[in-house]
Amino acid sequence: MSSATHAQRRMSLVQMHVAVILAGGTGLFPKYLATSPMVTACVRCFFGAATLFLIARVLGISLRLDRGRTLVAFMLSGVILAFHWFAFFQAIAVSTVAIGVLGFGSLTLFSTFLEPLVFRERLRAVDVATGALVVAGLLLITPEFDLGNTHTQGLLWGIASGFLYAIFFLITRSSVRAVPPVTVAMYQQGFAGVVLLPLVWTTVGATSGRDWATLLLLGVVFTGLMQWMVASSLRHIKVQTGSVLLSLEPVYAILLAWALLSERPDLRTVAGGVLLCGAVLWTSLRPRRSA
Repeated sequence: MSSATHAQRRMSLVQMHVAVILAGGTGLFPKYLATSPMVTACVRCFFGAATLFLIARVLGISLRLDRGRTLVAFMLSGVILAFHWFAFFQAIAVSTVAIGVLGFGSLTLFSTFLEPLVFRERLRAVDVATGALVVAGLLLITPEFDLGNTHTQGLLWGIASGFLYAIFFLITRSSVRAVPPVTVAMYQQGFAGVVLLPLVWTTVGATSGRDWATLLLLGVVFTGLMQWMVASSLRHIKVQTGSVLLSLEPVYAILLAWALLSERPDLRTVAGGVLLCGAVLWTSLRPRRSA
């Protein structure tokens, strides 16, 4: 391997780490914004789509879609993405960053069982074991089975966001093949914003100047730029390596919330998080099932 290739790989690893930190930082924004979770999700998607559009134009990435079926897939996945972001921000708004991001970690559970079902792949014993780890982690995080408890509400919203993202991932995997990742993300974010806009139209005008600036930061840096960094870094590192690094997102989110919001997770949350992150890392590191 040439020195130039080594340098590219090192830069890609740095890019991916920065992107994962940005992804983890996304969960802090509901604590700084006075806007509702639905307004936050809607405006974030529009700013993110606009940023990805500009990146695509500057880098000469094609925005054309060759098939109408691909456009329909983008529209459908955009609808799912819209309500995923709403559920994710709602989870954090009503509870804590740690509970919200760890509830979203249920994505691994849903993906483990839905992917073989949709793509007619064999469910292995190791997949069941992974699911059991995730369930154990979620049970540890749950403070009590009381819908009046805000942490329980936050966990349920987080689980809903994980389920919706698993569906979003499956639609994307089954429908998108040769379209550049930046183009995929731009269309999906754009359609997600369009879906949410009628639901927030009457309230978005009350957003303060400070919140608009915060939403701009969320959409441009923590959405558009973050997704571009992930896509570009995967040109020089393995997808498996990228998956392992992305699995650190909840860790970064919890550490950032602890440092910036003084949200110190309790022992049960830490124990549940260890099980959840362990399941994600196990999923990322084990050999891929054949097609």
